[in-house]
Amino acid sequence: MSVDAPPQERTSPGWLFALATVGVATLLQATPDLGAALQLDRQSWPSQPWRLITAHLVHWRFAHLAGNACALLLLARLSGTRAPSPEWALSGLLLCSATVLWLLPDLASYRGSSTLVAIYLVPAVATLWARGGLRRGVAAALLALYASRLLADASGHWPSPLLPADVRSTWELHLLGMGWGALGLLRRSRISR
Repeated sequence: MSVDAPPQERTSPGWLFALATVGVATLLQATPDLGAALQLDRQSWPSQPWRLITAHLVHWRFAHLAGNACALLLLARLSGTRAPSPEWALSGLLLCSATVLWLLPDLASYRGSSTLVAIYLVPAVATLWARGGLRRGVAAALLALYASRLLADASGHWPSPLLPADVRSTWELHLLGMGWGALGLLRRSRISR
């Protein structure tokens, strides 16, 4: 089974946005001091509102970046033309940042692009499902694996190996990201009718 995408899907805006995000995040990881300067935290964001977006480009450590980057690129590739537009993805990131600030008071700071991974998950699953055959099994397995990870994070029974021990996974934002990705798919299907 090949996951090669047609040429027009390889250069879709959603794919290019994911690729650019990974590139910038990799450059930022090379300068660890930037992580604290760009993360989302309650004290700094009012005077530095760019942190609402830059927090999604910095990571707690290299393993965190590598896991997010690999997942994002894979899902962006699988999404093809269903990948969220850059504007939709950025709106979802802002929504996730607002959720951290107003609905998750236990989080003093936030870093990572896992919410972007979650935004791309539903379009990737939908694309695989639409292609039929064995790809439907892959789509179901991908969704089941992700849901299992969310349940493990929410229950606290299996901390993410990508994060430092004192940083909790934001399963709430992952769930919100999946919802945002699904809403984007519904919105696009209604516009294309």
